[in-house]
Amino acid sequence: MERVELPRRIRIAILNESTVTNFIKDVESFKKGITKCFEALDIDDDSMLSQEELCNGFG
Repeated sequence: MERVELPRRIRIAILNESTVTNFIKDVESFKKGITKCFEALDIDDDSMLSQEELCNGFG
């Protein structure tokens, strides 16, 4: 799998309800987006996110 590099801090955009709802309803795009984010956060490739990995990704 291709590893996607995220910026040191993940940026959060303010989205309206319609945008979020449509993204979640688009199952393929949602799964792809979540998978890319998870893979970028899972630094040690153990398929689990530790507290340290989460803090490094979001903190």
